[in-house]
Amino acid sequence: MYPISASQLSISDIARHWARDLPQHPPETELIDTLLRAIWTGEIRPLVADRSDDAPRRALLEAARKLGPHPAVTVVERESDVPPRVVEHEDGSATVDLTVTVVWPAADLEQTGDRLERACAALSEIGEEAFSDSFRAAVHCLRVTRDDFLAFCATNGFGLPQFWSPRRQTRSSGAAASRCRVWLRGKIAGPRMTKSQCLAEAQAKFAGLSGRSFTKLWDDIAPETWKKAGRPRK
Repeated sequence: MYPISASQLSISDIARHWARDLPQHPPETELIDTLLRAIWTGEIRPLVADRSDDAPRRALLEAARKLGPHPAVTVVERESDVPPRVVEHEDGSATVDLTVTVVWPAADLEQTGDRLERACAALSEIGEEAFSDSFRAAVHCLRVTRDDFLAFCATNGFGLPQFWSPRRQTRSSGAAASRCRVWLRGKIAGPRMTKSQCLAEAQAKFAGLSGRSFTKLWDDIAPETWKKAGRPRK
């Protein structure tokens, strides 16, 4: 049965096999929480039709907005709709609202990067039990590639999962690509660089990073101004 040869698995299948693989044999629900947290933080990118870098997290936020109400999460349209966490009463008592409230508007133009980051940061702190059954079912069906999962394991010290082991070269490249993704996101905040300049620096920094892996990251993350022909202005 093991190792599994498929190049992608659902979140629920990964949790089921991973629970058997880990020496502690944690509950599958605990591992689904771990995987969901990694999606919110961008460490794992489920497969969605849109290949842009933030598409999986945006799609998940849309699902959270549409598949409510949730037991412990509220999605509102704007910051002014966020209720106070503490309501004081005339008798001196107070009510504390433990619901996690995030802002994610229905209009695409209002779904800004800042709102995305704030919402994902808040939701990464809670588990799937905070969401509706419909949302949880959607999460369980999300599909993740083997390379993405193995890179997440390597980066977070989980060790190589035996149930889904690739060739050694693939492991190395996958982990390098995961680290390069984080690095490239930070790099684009600075002065513009050409693709060849970034590739040379990335391959010197991340052993095992292939040109093909870098090109995919470049296509997903680099701003359009960086992709235009010509050397950057000094």
